[in-house]
Amino acid sequence: MSNVICGQGRLGGRVTALLAARQLPLIPLRLDRDAGLINPAGPVPADIDRLLICLVPRHPDGGSGWTGLLNGLQRQLERGELRLRQVLLVSSTAVYESYEHGWVTASSPVTAASARSAGLIEAEQTARALTADSCIVRLAGITGPGYERYDPVAMSQQQPRHAIDVRAAAALIAELALRPAQAARTELITDGYIYFRQQRYPAQPSLPELATLAQQHRLMRPSLSAPELS
Repeated sequence: MSNVICGQGRLGGRVTALLAARQLPLIPLRLDRDAGLINPAGPVPADIDRLLICLVPRHPDGGSGWTGLLNGLQRQLERGELRLRQVLLVSSTAVYESYEHGWVTASSPVTAASARSAGLIEAEQTARALTADSCIVRLAGITGPGYERYDPVAMSQQQPRHAIDVRAAAALIAELALRPAQAARTELITDGYIYFRQQRYPAQPSLPELATLAQQHRLMRPSLSAPELS
């Protein structure tokens, strides 16, 4: 059986390299919203053990690039053209946009508040329908090489910020992809901290400062925290 990745950007490329080093080479394929999986170099493998969707689709004006993105893939499976054991979808904490304050976790219900969050929520729902072994990975704002525009400390004056370094995110995604078959699951991943007014706090609801802050702002408690980079 084959292992496939859609998305070879700054995050997906790192995931591919990490898994190759662990003796799990990934076949890079394109994902088309109408045709599904496409292999420009030849046929698409019929039996896929792992499918990692690790990309950022272009967002059309007034809409979300995630809307309908997995429809073609779903039809391929329904027609019996593909067999899929596991899917891992890299999503975003933008799904929590409807929360104005309070703590959110991986199990918090999500409601669309914009075209972007609506598209992400739809993509997550479709990914769960593809196979019983689905993993949704909701990443906080990405920092590190190639993501210098997002600085959670400098941008934390008006509201709390959450973050994860791209290198740590790639390592966690690779670890999740290597885990044996499981039931459907959703992970909320940050670096384990909350940034506010240039201060850093562990994401612990018991902290008095955060208990007060959560009354006015949305705070995230991760299900998985990335290890700090040396």
